[in-house]
Amino acid sequence: SPLSSSSAASDVYKRQALETPVLLSHEVNIWREVVADDAGLVAPDTEAGATDLFNGWHQLSAEAQSAMGRRAQDSFSRHFEISTTSQSLLDLVKDATP
Repeated sequence: SPLSSSSAASDVYKRQALETPVLLSHEVNIWREVVADDAGLVAPDTEAGATDLFNGWHQLSAEAQSAMGRRAQDSFSRHFEISTTSQSLLDLVKDATP
């Protein structure tokens, strides 16, 4: 449902802000940003998908996990931090105003 998806997205934001890579399904609204920024792992919302996420995470080296954590924090700052998103909105309004 949209409510549970929004709640999940909120949890993802919090973890990304703390430099934590995320493991999530395609049901969470922000999965595209996570994939684009290599800020976590994404799989279908199935038992097999969850298994793939955990296996994929455990196959990463500690260095790769740490690097993904740094990218998660960068992704949060770029896409979801309030100062960044509010500035993007202001820029859009300014560009659209004659």
